[in-house]
Amino acid sequence: MRHRVKTRKLSRTGAHRTALARNMACALIEHERIETTLTKAKAHRSYVEKLVTLAKENTLHNYRRALSLLGNQEDAAHKLFHVLGPRFKDRPGGYTRIIKLAKPRLGDKADRALFEFVERSPEEASFDPGIEKARGSRRGRRARSAQAWPAAGLRFQRGSGARGVVLSGATTLTMSSPSSAWSSSRSEAWSDTDHSLPQRIRTSRPAGSR
Repeated sequence: MRHRVKTRKLSRTGAHRTALARNMACALIEHERIETTLTKAKAHRSYVEKLVTLAKENTLHNYRRALSLLGNQEDAAHKLFHVLGPRFKDRPGGYTRIIKLAKPRLGDKADRALFEFVERSPEEASFDPGIEKARGSRRGRRARSAQAWPAAGLRFQRGSGARGVVLSGATTLTMSSPSSAWSSSRSEAWSDTDHSLPQRIRTSRPAGSR
């Protein structure tokens, strides 16, 4: 029986678990907030917090110990001792938090979580990867794509066997099939780099024009 055995093997070998712990600790120190699975976040929370405890006392011995645990990552060790250590100087433990996300990971349905420091720098705090953008269905993406056309002064025309778009009543784009390219009767209406229209719309310039 595995009584009082706290090691989470995570379906990995010992060397793989060591490399995983170092990589996750370096990523969290660099970005101060990462998205991972709930199991891996719980498994490496104590690993990261022990590093922050070492950084609270900036000595050569502690720096070398932390550098060994981080796999000789100088950038991560420098930020740990010069940024995170002074930040949590007066906090007696509890430097990280785990926030479980509602949606599981696609593919294997593993529980996802945000692994972050309880206090973050302003530039890191302004970035919120927890705000998820739903991909949506194909019908929904088409509807959102069509909503961008009125904002750009376009309206949609449907004809027999062809589809068209009119720009300000002057330029008409027609397409005989969904897979064919759009053609324009006035090439200066917009260019291929106009990002106000859907990415799949492309114009062709008349022959001889520059």
